[in-house]
Amino acid sequence: MAAASNRTPAVVGVLVLLLVGVLAACGGTGPAQASRGIESGGVDPAGAVSAPTVVDSSGMPLEPEHADVVRDVYRALAQGDIERLRGLYHGDDWEGQARLLSQQTVRDEVLAVLQTHPANLGEGYVYPGFSVTGWTGMRDRADAARLGIAPAELPDPTSGYPGYQTAFFLHYNPPDDAGGPLQWRGIARLPGTTG
Repeated sequence: MAAASNRTPAVVGVLVLLLVGVLAACGGTGPAQASRGIESGGVDPAGAVSAPTVVDSSGMPLEPEHADVVRDVYRALAQGDIERLRGLYHGDDWEGQARLLSQQTVRDEVLAVLQTHPANLGEGYVYPGFSVTGWTGMRDRADAARLGIAPAELPDPTSGYPGYQTAFFLHYNPPDDAGGPLQWRGIARLPGTTG
């Protein structure tokens, strides 16, 4: 009996290490993310995600100035600060955006989307990444699960994703400003597939 009880802590330790490894591979809170706390979609002590994810779907961190823009939008959404969102918006239909963003349920959905990994398109980012690139790995599948989507039931999320997308693109005004600051372009509800 004593030998079995001595093995129990070792078995538990191995299981904990395996769980941390799986979470890190899925984009969860592994050792690298734990050191950043809630800075990139981390989990606060109460278990709630309280910040946007600022690591793209391939695992690369967003540039610091890009991450700041994403965080600014996230904070304004979380606070329901429509005037701040208006100041951050760089699209062409503020009235339509304001109509959507004035609804708490829409803001909540977009906050959840910002807690997924974005697709890095070179000239900007789109959340959730899988809605643009498809199922490219475990991060995408974990993000889908976070949004209540079963990847097995959605073979092609690039045409079938039925939720909100939000996009951030570099300001582009050549030749004066060909790689300008990252700007928030707002949200769009994708229709998903119809059956």
